[in-house]
Amino acid sequence: MGKRPPGPLVNNAIYNFLYRSGSPFTYIVLGVVCLAFLLFWLGSGNPETYAFVKSTFFTPSEFLRKPWTIFTYWIFTADLGLLLFIGLGLYFFASSLEREYGTKRFALAFSGLVLICPISFWLGYLFGVGDVPLMTVGLPVAGCLVAWAARHPHSKILLFMVVPIEARWVGWLTVIGVGIGYGWGHPLFSIFALLPLGLCYLYATRRLKLPEFPRKQKRVFFEKDYEGLDPDKRRAAEEERRRLRELFERSWKQGDEEDK
Repeated sequence: MGKRPPGPLVNNAIYNFLYRSGSPFTYIVLGVVCLAFLLFWLGSGNPETYAFVKSTFFTPSEFLRKPWTIFTYWIFTADLGLLLFIGLGLYFFASSLEREYGTKRFALAFSGLVLICPISFWLGYLFGVGDVPLMTVGLPVAGCLVAWAARHPHSKILLFMVVPIEARWVGWLTVIGVGIGYGWGHPLFSIFALLPLGLCYLYATRRLKLPEFPRKQKRVFFEKDYEGLDPDKRRAAEEERRRLRELFERSWKQGDEEDK
């Protein structure tokens, strides 16, 4: 096991948390969204705050006039309930995907998803089926949920923290919710709203593959660092480690019983 890289951040609590979590990119995104919501709440009594936040949202008809919104629409969330959904989605599903794929690969895929969503909305506008604004990181998070459900279709999830349900049905409920929500008043627009989720499903089930760039082999591997391993190898490594731990615990208990 290698030592941690030297530097002034080693003793920093935030750095240590991100380092040990196995999903630093997800937690950084979650932190940015929560901080943006806090800033929006603190300035909620100022009309200029609303104007600034609105200027970050993506509107297809204003894309050429405000091209930067393709990068900024996801930052602010003005609804506390939606923030809770986003937080749960990032914490449970996006972080799990990051641990499976590795931080660099997941960060690249998630960043691409953030850009694909407004492009899809813009295509819907060009086809004349609606001019629906895009705001918050909710749609990319929904894509992560669909991808996780595609990879773990039979895993049990507590719906509303009460009802146990298989992940595949949660994925379908997400697809239905996105289609109805963004297609309200513009039914055909739901096709373009669901396009990013379809790409997430294809990528998660390996029907869609992104080009892989050669990487230099790391000389030192850190704890929970599965960079460079594909998800199947990572899962096999975790199962082997779990088997060895259970074998050790059984032998330890047997030794205690013989001593008695």
